[in-house]
Amino acid sequence: MKLALYIPIALLMSFDLLGHPVESVGPPEIKTAEIPRTRDFRSGPGIQLRIPGADAAFKPSFPSTAPMDYQKASALKFPDANQMFALAFAQYDGKPGWYTGPDGGRIYQWKQNNWVWERADGAKITRWENGTSLIESQGNRILQYVNPQWPGAIEWTFPDGTKLTRYPWPAENTVWFSYDRPDPSGRITFQIYQKGKWAPNETSYDNYKFSYSSAWADHIQAFREWDKKNEFFSTMEKLLEFKNPGQIPVIMFDQLADMRKQLSNPAQGEGGAGGLLGISMCCGAKRTQPSTNPVVAKIQRQQESFPVLLHETVHNLQQHRCFYVRSGKPNLPPEQRPTPWFIEGVAEFGMMRLLPRDRARKYRELYTALDAGRVPGVNQIGYADGNVYMFGTAMVEATYLQKGSEPIRKFYDDMCLGTPEDVSLKRNLGMDLPTLLDSSLNFFRKNRSRLEAEMKILEIEGLPELKPAAGGDCSLATTSLPGNTRDIQGVPDIWNTCRMDISELSGFTGTFRGPRGERITVWGTGDQATDTGKAKFTYWKDDSAEVIFAGHKITQWKAGDRKWTLPDGSSAVMRSTGKLDYYDQQGKYIQP
Repeated sequence: MKLALYIPIALLMSFDLLGHPVESVGPPEIKTAEIPRTRDFRSGPGIQLRIPGADAAFKPSFPSTAPMDYQKASALKFPDANQMFALAFAQYDGKPGWYTGPDGGRIYQWKQNNWVWERADGAKITRWENGTSLIESQGNRILQYVNPQWPGAIEWTFPDGTKLTRYPWPAENTVWFSYDRPDPSGRITFQIYQKGKWAPNETSYDNYKFSYSSAWADHIQAFREWDKKNEFFSTMEKLLEFKNPGQIPVIMFDQLADMRKQLSNPAQGEGGAGGLLGISMCCGAKRTQPSTNPVVAKIQRQQESFPVLLHETVHNLQQHRCFYVRSGKPNLPPEQRPTPWFIEGVAEFGMMRLLPRDRARKYRELYTALDAGRVPGVNQIGYADGNVYMFGTAMVEATYLQKGSEPIRKFYDDMCLGTPEDVSLKRNLGMDLPTLLDSSLNFFRKNRSRLEAEMKILEIEGLPELKPAAGGDCSLATTSLPGNTRDIQGVPDIWNTCRMDISELSGFTGTFRGPRGERITVWGTGDQATDTGKAKFTYWKDDSAEVIFAGHKITQWKAGDRKWTLPDGSSAVMRSTGKLDYYDQQGKYIQP
């Protein structure tokens, strides 16, 4: 359903956007002792360029900050050191020493294909044998990586500390850009998308920048109207210190094939993919379009839920947290990537805090799996079967409900700083992964009755409210239940007992809340049902009704006849005339 775009922060270009490792070689450290400063460098031989006139093409004139939109980023001329400064050492190649550059600047070669050129115009060019090159000029650092995934990828750091990374994207036969800026409250980084590339419309709202088609317009409007959106971000910061002070681009696709192309992942499923640089979602083509009835359209927005958007946003916030935790700490070991149990578990945990109905849904899914005996081993990580979402969520949720959020935050922070997962688990949660899974599932088993009672409340929280059609309060006019049919002296009229006003909901199917917390289901056919927790009332469009309570059932028909069926199957039928008839368990008429 969903897949995190998990990008380790230690060396962003060493992983693709889906978190798959690729070979990447950054610039080796240059030791100061390798470049002597005591002799007259101008006594060395002159050096000619391999490409005549290439040096003249380098006329540095740089902007002071990185652009934040695709058009301006595309217009930047990225210097290519490998083409512009291909020095010809000829017979001196590989011989350490000082040389004079064609511009009169000085060059030091410390071994073959490893040299530094301190140009006369103040720029410095460094070249390593692996093909990595670095240009430093006027406060700019332009680093060209060697990376098979993105040949020719260039990272440009501007004088104000902002950074723009350009790299090819083979799936689209184009180039992409990512933006990065230091910020006192955390790093700001995001993907820069070409406007209109994937969706015709754009709108910005709070931290989000949505690219979307008309199929998603109502979803975005519902999110704007959702009164918990600000609480979501504050809750993530309060519980886990997850935050992103910058922009989160969200591309909303209509077709799965387009999202797969954008992610360069032919296996990507419907739902979403999110990470450090942004979020992708699919599929608008399958979304239910809003009603032309304004009352129904408003209710549709009120009933809209955002599990995919919030889940993928948690991935984004967690990776920004990692960015922040590592910032300013040199010589750290590489960031450690959690197993999918925790990558997806924490994203579902965050989503569930602000979407109570989805939290109840996740609990029900877990209990269904436990009842079926479907419990995986810790090495049985599966996206297709939903295991990572269900059982990963159980581990994070059980930890939170028993120990609070601090151990979860420390677990993730330690991994960001390079601590292996097994070490971080024992340090912060006090157990290994198999023990944590067993302990978490046992917690849900032991607390099932309490949690299931909470689930009934969660399932209606935030739903729009319906009013009774005729002032009924969903209570039955009986003080005691009959033990046999002969105890039944009359059958209550239930037509207005718990019927809700759905006159403005023609053709709409959805779930609502009653004035006293009842759960109400309305179908587009005109039928409706109300569950009070003690009784379930159903009203059909043919003017018949039914209530089931404590094993008893009362049925009423349009013609006026009413039937009371006892748990043993015997019944009493009250005719519209007031006459009572009794029947045994087999439906055989009992003579008076």
